[in-house]
Amino acid sequence: KSLPPGAAGNAQLTLAQAAYDKGEWKDAVRLAQAAYAGQGDAALRESALYVTASAQSRLGDSAAAAATFRRQLALAPKGKLAQPARLGLTWALLDAKSWNDAQAAARQLLAQPQSAGEDTSLRVRAQLALGEALLQGGHPAAALKEFGATSRVSDKTLAAQGAYGVALAQEAAGQRGLAAQAWQQYAELTPDASASIST
Repeated sequence: KSLPPGAAGNAQLTLAQAAYDKGEWKDAVRLAQAAYAGQGDAALRESALYVTASAQSRLGDSAAAAATFRRQLALAPKGKLAQPARLGLTWALLDAKSWNDAQAAARQLLAQPQSAGEDTSLRVRAQLALGEALLQGGHPAAALKEFGATSRVSDKTLAAQGAYGVALAQEAAGQRGLAAQAWQQYAELTPDASASIST
């Protein structure tokens, strides 16, 4: 006896999420794609695309991840996973060294109205990613603005990433003295000095 299409999709999506949580990226992609192919509702299809794209990103397939995140955003531009998908798209484009496209994706996320239940760190991480895209794209002054804002947030891990970005942007702009101050802030926020910008 087989499950109805919607229930089968839900079961496959649950299995896909479990595979993702265990680091079994290929299985997560396969199962999430099967859930998407079923006759589930829009929310199930949005979730299936999000899991697929996230697993593709973990597999290092940034082109496939970017394409899948874009499909998800075309399907559900205001869905509950739209903002995380915009951040995932930004990361995939950074991994692909598509600096201008990554800047555009991060700016699109930041331009959206903040929803009531939105993870507050999401926008900070988008700003960090935007700073990275600007820095890598040869715009240290603009990157400095984004990193500077994130270096003052209350979350120490994110603030450390912001300070790290500030130091790199100031070095790229030839501001060695200011960069030394930023490295000092970074060292204070991360006593082991092992953190780096994680996007």
